[in-house]
Amino acid sequence: MTITSPSHRRRSTLARHKALIVLLTLVGLVLATVAGTAIYVNQRISAIPRMDLDLGYDAGRDSPLGDYQRPSPATGSAAGSVNILIAGVDAGQSSRIAEDLRSGRWVPGSHRSDTIMVLHITADRSRAHLVSVPRDSWVPIDGYGMNKINAAISDGGPALFVRTLEQFTGLRMDHFVIVDWSGFKNLTDSLGGVEIEAAGDVGATTLNGEEALEYVRERYSLPRGDFDRIQRQQNVARALYEEMTSSRTLFNPLKLTEMVRTLTGSIAVDDELTNQRMRELVVSLRDIRSRDVTHLTVPVRALGRIDGQSVVLVDHRKSRGLFRAMKTDELDDFVSTHDVDTLPAPEDVD
Repeated sequence: MTITSPSHRRRSTLARHKALIVLLTLVGLVLATVAGTAIYVNQRISAIPRMDLDLGYDAGRDSPLGDYQRPSPATGSAAGSVNILIAGVDAGQSSRIAEDLRSGRWVPGSHRSDTIMVLHITADRSRAHLVSVPRDSWVPIDGYGMNKINAAISDGGPALFVRTLEQFTGLRMDHFVIVDWSGFKNLTDSLGGVEIEAAGDVGATTLNGEEALEYVRERYSLPRGDFDRIQRQQNVARALYEEMTSSRTLFNPLKLTEMVRTLTGSIAVDDELTNQRMRELVVSLRDIRSRDVTHLTVPVRALGRIDGQSVVLVDHRKSRGLFRAMKTDELDDFVSTHDVDTLPAPEDVD
């Protein structure tokens, strides 16, 4: 096994910027409800594909998770906090995964997740934290031995994926959401494009969905490669948020409904995230703003190679502390007193 020490900057993964699309989905649903399109929102929520994972399982009941006792829910002042496991996929797989589960056609290796995040919402609904888990994290997967963590969903499906992440974090995952990142392009188009200001440009440039996708994917022509590409994604995410909350969107019924259609068409959720539960959760988040969301990455000890493949070696000691702080709703205190890889303010992103 070969091990190299990762830089702080390299640990600032692309996943955190993709994760912002998840928050944009929730924000969009809130805005649409407030703007008076609640009936349409309800219809669209009903159309979201559901996955039967039996996430309410505990010891003593039959479950796709098998003979496995799940972590206990948070107690005390943290009771009522919510953990949502998020898997990012490409090429319309959010609906396909739900269909394959319903039909029993799950084929190992047919679906992959390039992004893994845990969205933690505090019990008082004043804060949210998005914790990215590197997809190459080297962890034990029941029935498969040691492997990259994203192999859990590829080989065993969503139920094994939930189980693996619960074992890895020690947290109960209240819900599971699959997000199709191709929805990024469609979301941009539904908003009529997005205005981007970049170094060297004279004024803002409006990009359509395809142009925005090319903008955030390009790295070879940039001076710092992946690092500059991450900045571009931050730039686009910020611009999308501003457009979604602008009067141009909120007071344009056609634009608003198209935005909701695009957002709800890009996800699949567990069947315990019912229409009513989703509405309650969305409404409870109405006061959370971007400044109330902390983006961070699971602590990493080193990068390495095992059996010929690149892997991420997690710092388990620091990670246990981070996840304990999530369970007790004390993550902000943990971040302020520990060396944790957090996303810097927009003006500090290279």
